[in-house]
Amino acid sequence: MPCISTIFNSNTFKNKRIFILAGGPSLTGFDYSKLNSEITIGINKTFQFYNSTMNFSLDLRFHNLIYTEKETLLPAWKAYPGIKVFARWHNHHQFPSEIYTIKINNKRFHISEDPTNGIFSGCNSAYGAMMLAISCGCRDIYFVGLDLKLSNEGKTHNHDGYKNQDADDLGRKLIGFRQEFENTSKMLLEAGIDIKVCYQREIAETSIRCFPLTQIA
Repeated sequence: MPCISTIFNSNTFKNKRIFILAGGPSLTGFDYSKLNSEITIGINKTFQFYNSTMNFSLDLRFHNLIYTEKETLLPAWKAYPGIKVFARWHNHHQFPSEIYTIKINNKRFHISEDPTNGIFSGCNSAYGAMMLAISCGCRDIYFVGLDLKLSNEGKTHNHDGYKNQDADDLGRKLIGFRQEFENTSKMLLEAGIDIKVCYQREIAETSIRCFPLTQIA
């Protein structure tokens, strides 16, 4: 299980922009080909829909799910040609050799400027993907599908969600995820990180208001 620092360093994405595909329900029907010329990080199940540059997840349970759902997730995961990255919470957890890892250090908020030192990941994969991009030199980040709210139809994601997931419980967790962005947005701005949240059809798709909003063309 190689560390991501074996292929990326603190300057890999310097002066480049990155789009993070955050998996919210507003991504339903999204034309991913708009991002074909961009550097992209998909989170969790994004690999089922799009070959992003990287696919990142914080969730070890999701890692286990991939390798147990052998007729659905696993074939798509094996076919995905991008860079597979998981958070390494504990040194004793073993990943297949096809997966790169990034060390997590969540004792206190900090902005890592080198992937060798690991990252402060927060408690959701979209936030962790942002901090991964920053550690590799990126200062220009666009979120797509960072809804952090249920859709009007009660959808939790742009896919079929996760087994035994309760929508109301997730809705409460999404409030906490949003607050994490809000609580650290000023420090990210002061560090020179330019973050924008893209919406597809209308501003109401996202609950985020701590970063500038822009419509994706």
